[in-house]
Amino acid sequence: MSSLTRRVAATTWCLAVLGCAWPAAGIAAPALPDPCTIVPVSTLWSTVGLRGVAQRGTVRIWPDGKRKQALCTFKHGDAKVEILIAPHAPLGPFGDPAGTVMTKPRGLGAGATYTYDRSRAFTFASVVFIKGAFDADVWDNGKFSNADILLLARAVFKALP
Repeated sequence: MSSLTRRVAATTWCLAVLGCAWPAAGIAAPALPDPCTIVPVSTLWSTVGLRGVAQRGTVRIWPDGKRKQALCTFKHGDAKVEILIAPHAPLGPFGDPAGTVMTKPRGLGAGATYTYDRSRAFTFASVVFIKGAFDADVWDNGKFSNADILLLARAVFKALP
C-alpha cells in the first residue's frame, strides 16, 4: 500500500469519526488555501528539525466527487511531509494496519486525531483536524518525531482561516 493510499485511508477514517458534513446542498465549497504556502517553507522544515532546508513543495489539486482537495508534498532525502487541505466533507470508514496508534492531540480543535505506526511495513504519522470550513491532514513517512509533526500540524491549524 502506497504512502498516499495509507494517508488518504487514515484521513478518510478520521474524518468519518469526526462526523464531517460538507458539502451542504446548494452551497459552494470555499476557496482552498494553498497547502504549499499555508506555512512558510522555512517554518515547515525547521519545525521538523531540518533548519536551512529550502525545498519547496509541489501541489496537486484534484476533484473528489463534488469537491477539490489540495495536497502539497515536501521532500528532502528520504523524508517526506504532505499537507492536505480540503473542504469539510463526509468520508467513509476504513481500518488501520495492525500496530497503528491513535491519540487525541490538544490544541487542534475538538475531534482532532494523531495516528501513527512505526512498524516497518506501515511507517507514517498523520495529524487530522477540522478548522472552520476545512479539513486538514499533516502527514509524514515516519522520519520525524511525534512532537515535530504535532508542532507542524499546530502551525497549519493556526494559519488556516
